[in-house]
Amino acid sequence: MSKYVIADIHGRIDALNEVILKSGFQKEKDLLIVLGDIVDFGMGVRECIDYVLSLPKKIVIMGNHDYWFLNWVLTGNILYDWRYQGGEATLKSYNNDIHCVPVEHIKLIREALFFYLDEKNRLFLHGGYNTTIPIENQDPYSLLWDRTIVQIAAYETIPIYSQVFIGHTRTQMLKSDVPVQLHNLTMCDTGAGRDGFLSIINVDTLEFWQSERQNY
Repeated sequence: MSKYVIADIHGRIDALNEVILKSGFQKEKDLLIVLGDIVDFGMGVRECIDYVLSLPKKIVIMGNHDYWFLNWVLTGNILYDWRYQGGEATLKSYNNDIHCVPVEHIKLIREALFFYLDEKNRLFLHGGYNTTIPIENQDPYSLLWDRTIVQIAAYETIPIYSQVFIGHTRTQMLKSDVPVQLHNLTMCDTGAGRDGFLSIINVDTLEFWQSERQNY
């Protein structure tokens, strides 16, 4: 079994299909770790969630956009920030109707983890965290939204963990269109939600494969 990680799919079903094919990911054999933000921006949100659901071996991490989506399906409230930061595409994907959201889609997001630690002491999460506080004691808001971890990793190795994989902070913020390695931190979001690329990375080798640039 090989392990792959992917971040911030953002409803780009064509890009998802492309990187799965390019990487040689074997659906029935390999593990896919999804670092959150499956939803928003792209028009294939339903299809992306269906694909993740179809995987026998998967770890799904909660992203901030997924959290916004979950808020909608559980409460009916459409947050302004969500709607105008990609949520409009998700609403259209479900015909603007909560009742069109399959129960299994809600369950997948609702049961998503805030972080995952594997047997090789590699940490996977969406946003970031306060390195002075044990990961299990972190405020969920930080795990979804924090970006300061990137600033820390630019100067020093992140303590405790052998490797840390994050999404959320686009590599374009560091003027790169490919995954970025900062000491033992790997930035996996290469901008599929924002005119960039979707990337899938082999966790053990750090080899990566990318989609064509996403235009919307």
